[in-house]
Amino acid sequence: MNVDSPITVMIVDDTPENLRVLSRALTERGYRVLAFPSGALALRALDNVVPDIALLDVNMPEMNGYELCAEMKKREFEKRFPILFISAMQDTDAKLKAFEVGGLDYITKPFQLEEVYARVETHLELSSLQHRFELQNADLQSAIERERVVTDRLQREGLGRVEAQQHALEYMARMAGLAELSDLSSQFDNEQELLKACGKVSRRVTGSDRIDL
Repeated sequence: MNVDSPITVMIVDDTPENLRVLSRALTERGYRVLAFPSGALALRALDNVVPDIALLDVNMPEMNGYELCAEMKKREFEKRFPILFISAMQDTDAKLKAFEVGGLDYITKPFQLEEVYARVETHLELSSLQHRFELQNADLQSAIERERVVTDRLQREGLGRVEAQQHALEYMARMAGLAELSDLSSQFDNEQELLKACGKVSRRVTGSDRIDL
């Protein structure tokens, strides 16, 4: 674990003994622990610090763990963190409720510290992987957008070059046609024959029966 910036674990439990045991165990594991006896105090602390993971007791007065989790999910944090529930309730409905409000795991009391360690470390690793994936995805989307901008510019420049080339070719063709017409004017004494020859040149050069001077 990085000693210079330890991972922060928030624990919210109204039972002092649970707070003491979990705080000491996780601190000895190398984590930075923020322990609170109520949901209101935990929410107030979130204005200043965002944990890397949170462990919430389900049964607490005033604001239970489900309600606290829901309030946490409403807030916009610079980073999302996994929320795990701790409770003596082992029935399926309680666990389903935990997942419905946004919890990712459920640890039953009396808890075994090795189980707590394993679940905390697993969800921290998953959260880290998800964060890296989101960063890579953001970088990929940014690269795609830059590629689109460059492609659009090249296409516009390419069309501009094509139009310029077409204009130049048309101009050269017209100039060549005018030169040819000038030569024809000295070859025909008959005006009708001259116009007929000029018409052939005009159709070949411009696709029209006449050249606008």
